[in-house]
Amino acid sequence: MGSDQDMSTAKWSYPDITPDDKRGSETNALNKPKRWQYEPPEADLPQATDEPQPLTAEQLEAIRQAARDEGYQEGLQQGREAGHSEGYEAGFAEAKQAGHEQGYAAGEAAAAQAITEQHARWQALIDAVTAPLEQIDQSVEQALIELVQALTEAICLHQVNVSQDTILNALRQGIEALPVTDQKVVIHLHPDDVERIKQVWNDDELQQRGWLLAKDQQIELGGCEITTERSRVDYTLSSRMQTVFAQLTGEDG
Repeated sequence: MGSDQDMSTAKWSYPDITPDDKRGSETNALNKPKRWQYEPPEADLPQATDEPQPLTAEQLEAIRQAARDEGYQEGLQQGREAGHSEGYEAGFAEAKQAGHEQGYAAGEAAAAQAITEQHARWQALIDAVTAPLEQIDQSVEQALIELVQALTEAICLHQVNVSQDTILNALRQGIEALPVTDQKVVIHLHPDDVERIKQVWNDDELQQRGWLLAKDQQIELGGCEITTERSRVDYTLSSRMQTVFAQLTGEDG
């Protein structure tokens, strides 16, 4: 046989007839399956390197436009955010100031109204307290005046009952109040005082003076009422006391 056949025959391997259950457990000296054959690794193939191609004008313009669009959108977003923030702050500050002013004005008006109402209530309370006191003071004052008048009248009446000087003084003062030209004089007296006058001047002396004594039960003791043709003098006891009390109380009598 030729050399080619010998090489082919030398490389031929007989078929493996090992049972399947024992085939996996048989290894060679390299701890490899007995059917394992060494295969040299494939040489690394050189990778093709592509050189970068220059960009075209359209590609450059597209890149620029994309950058511009991205910058525009970013600036627009930032502007919106900044404008919203500034507008919010400005609107908040303006609303806060307006609310403060409105609240202050409303509070001031409410406080003024409350003060006015409180003042009115206090004034009403003061009036309610002082008015009765004033009425009491006036009532007490009037009662004191009336008491003094009553005491004075009682003292005067007692005095005129025990002394004739009272009626004599009243008569002299009443005559002095008449005009000098009056000649005929009528003196109205209490009947008891008429008797007292006659104890001082008799009928002749009274006639010389031009006095005519007239008894009048309505006139109190100690007083008299003198009349002439042109004059009248009220010098009764009650009239004189009214004049005195009017001067004391400041009233016109």
